[in-house]
Amino acid sequence: MYSVLDERTAFRKARRKLGYLYLATIVCIVVLAEILIFPFAYRIITERFDTQLIQFVQHIANRLVSVLETHPQERLGGLLLPEISLLQPEQEIFVILDRRGQAIVQWGMGRLQQFPVREGIIDLPVEFIEETEQETKEFRVLVRNVRGPLGAAQFTFLMGKDLAVLTQQHQMLLIGMILLGSIVAAIGGFVGFFFSYALKPVEESTRKMRQFSQDASHELKTPLSIIRTTLDLLLSKESLSDTAQEKAHILQKAYRRIEHTVDQLTRLAREEGKEAKSPLKKQPVDIQKLITEVRQEFTPLIQEKGMQVQIQNDHSRNLASSYAALKTILSNLLDNAIKYAPPHTTITISATAQEGVFTLSVQDQGPGIPLEKQKQVFERFYTQSNPNHHTPGAGIGLSIVKETAAAIEGRIELMSVEGEGSTFSLRISLS
Repeated sequence: MYSVLDERTAFRKARRKLGYLYLATIVCIVVLAEILIFPFAYRIITERFDTQLIQFVQHIANRLVSVLETHPQERLGGLLLPEISLLQPEQEIFVILDRRGQAIVQWGMGRLQQFPVREGIIDLPVEFIEETEQETKEFRVLVRNVRGPLGAAQFTFLMGKDLAVLTQQHQMLLIGMILLGSIVAAIGGFVGFFFSYALKPVEESTRKMRQFSQDASHELKTPLSIIRTTLDLLLSKESLSDTAQEKAHILQKAYRRIEHTVDQLTRLAREEGKEAKSPLKKQPVDIQKLITEVRQEFTPLIQEKGMQVQIQNDHSRNLASSYAALKTILSNLLDNAIKYAPPHTTITISATAQEGVFTLSVQDQGPGIPLEKQKQVFERFYTQSNPNHHTPGAGIGLSIVKETAAAIEGRIELMSVEGEGSTFSLRISLS
């Protein structure tokens, strides 16, 4: 026997896909949030870095103005020493220029190569000399002119801070956001793993349904065999009255209908069972022989409805596939056409091979299928309602057709027009 996919493997894959989908969703949300947050946080860190420069310079400027009112300019370095000594000489510099641009106070191990006098925040190179080694670093420098008591610009403050400190803060921000995103993604994956187990009840329900199908089809085999034997014996008696024969024929039709449904359930259960794991064996299939055999099996039903079956076989070569699978597909498609097509209409079975694709089609002149319901007809236990007459069926045949087609690496296509009929086509690549 054959199977599209083992049931447990299918649910295991579904749970895995659901977990991966949940994790991918969480990761996308986290990445998007971090992309939006990072520039904002980056700007905040930079502004805080600049604000520290501005606040310190403003404090020194206020202190300078008050000192100039009572002390001479030559003592500025000593008077401002308590505030300036709080700076880190390896990472910060502080310079006071007089109105001539001469440095009267310098603090820090670095030396500016030039003294800008235009107010603002700029990035400048700063030289550090230690014994025989010389190093140049980029500093962020705030330039501020300080006006004395008479309103004239008497001093220029230059407060600089190593940009490596700001760069390090930016790097820490980036690392922190990556770590936070990883932690959130890990938690999301952990939650998604347990969330995927929401499919467990569905898996259990499907398993019980499959088991019921197996048990029901098995238990019905024996009573159906007894009914068939009894009906055959009853119809073989010549002394049976016409009324009794008529009733027996009605029972025989009902028996055939039940037997067909049980056969479908049995086939469906076998396809889903554990024993259905063996791969299909391809063999040369005589398409003409296949069509003729299936046509003969349905002769009683075809004659009963006064229908005609036309066969158009343009594929003379054998097809490398599974005879049993092809017979299952064609039998179900022909059975479906006979059920839904009106009496005294024509059913066409055609086989062609064009552009490397083999096509086996069954066309009827039935009521057709609405476009919005064409996908549903392949679902299990779905039956199309016909307002004109009741059509018996369990809604299993076309689902078996679809799964069987997938098992032989084929696909089923449906073309249907309401009021004109439907065409079901099996397509298999010949390459």
